[in-house]
Amino acid sequence: VTLLGPSQSQQMVEEAHQILEVLAFNSDRKRMSVIVRHTATNAITLYCKGADDKIIERLGKHASIQVLKVHLDAYARRGLRTLVTAQRDLTEPEFQAWREDYVRAQAAVGPARQKQVDA
Repeated sequence: VTLLGPSQSQQMVEEAHQILEVLAFNSDRKRMSVIVRHTATNAITLYCKGADDKIIERLGKHASIQVLKVHLDAYARRGLRTLVTAQRDLTEPEFQAWREDYVRAQAAVGPARQKQVDA
């Protein structure tokens, strides 16, 4: 995936990313996620978008949750629907451990399979 966007100096910058995993939206998770590798730096980033309550419950303590909620409330009072986005950088070991668990969950059978995949 190649993205074009303005840099700090407002010049167009091209960035290439390799898509490592896509976790499709479903009504239980109320979010979708994509994990990409930045080809220039080899950095791995998880991007999520989804329902505000589902994203907020996963934010770290350092996040400005109260400021976010003020903005969400203002949009809701205007009758607007909202989505929240978040991102997290992953280390290679974190990603590999997650991927092993994810592949194992996808191979599971029975009623607990979807719960394992969504975890």
